[in-house]
Amino acid sequence: MTVPLYFQFRTPVYGQGFVADVRIRGRITCVEEYGSTCIYGVNPGGLAAGGEDVNSAYLDFKSGLAATLFDLAKDANTFREFKTAAQDFIAATDDESVAEWESARSEIRAGATPAECADLRRETEALPAEIAVERLQPSKSSPALNPEPKAAAAPPPAMAA
Repeated sequence: MTVPLYFQFRTPVYGQGFVADVRIRGRITCVEEYGSTCIYGVNPGGLAAGGEDVNSAYLDFKSGLAATLFDLAKDANTFREFKTAAQDFIAATDDESVAEWESARSEIRAGATPAECADLRRETEALPAEIAVERLQPSKSSPALNPEPKAAAAPPPAMAA
């Protein structure tokens, strides 16, 4: 069964001459496939992760998200370029992923809840994907200051219901 989830993520990102505080709320789907748990980005689209269970797949997804943001910062010449690239990345999706997420949400609303997601908070409001990218301070920073992408502390995902 495909499970629709909302997620939140926040991290500092170091770029050429800037430090940004990035806060994201997005949508993902969680699916059991080939003996493992896979998470697919809806917003952001094009990002996928996997693991032995929901928690490990979610941690892998957050690590991939951080790595992508760090790469965007490394490629940007200015804060404005980074902000635009990060916003475009989160907004990117496709109609098929959105339709799959909405269909899975309808199943959850009809009462289907996989056992591995029973403890997740249920979110009944339709929450749009969004990103806030704020410049923290002028800085003589460098992308080299970005840590290795790893699972940062973040709230667990919420099941869309």
